[in-house]
Amino acid sequence: MAALAMAAVQEASGTQAAISPPKPLPRQDGMLGQSPYPGEALRLHQEGTTTLTLHVNANGRVTRCLVATSSGSPSLDRASCAFAHGVRFDPARDGAGVTVEGDTSFPMHWRLPRD
Repeated sequence: MAALAMAAVQEASGTQAAISPPKPLPRQDGMLGQSPYPGEALRLHQEGTTTLTLHVNANGRVTRCLVATSSGSPSLDRASCAFAHGVRFDPARDGAGVTVEGDTSFPMHWRLPRD
């Protein structure tokens, strides 16, 4: 399995007045985790970046994943959403600091192993 190089950039665009957008929470080891490289994309030597728009509920769980920009590989796009559903978030907060639903942009960078 290949490690997934991933960065997360957030932009609030929730339906409620979110002041701070959802932010991914790292695991105890400080990483967001790894996603196995999809077999089809590996066989076809596909790389790319999938940018997702995630809807995160007030409990920090992803409830909707939309591909905002495709990597050009359907298998990488599907794997990106599957991975994102397992990431936990610090939810968006309104002006009073109360957790609310919100949307965030979440890029997934897929690079083939170089070994």
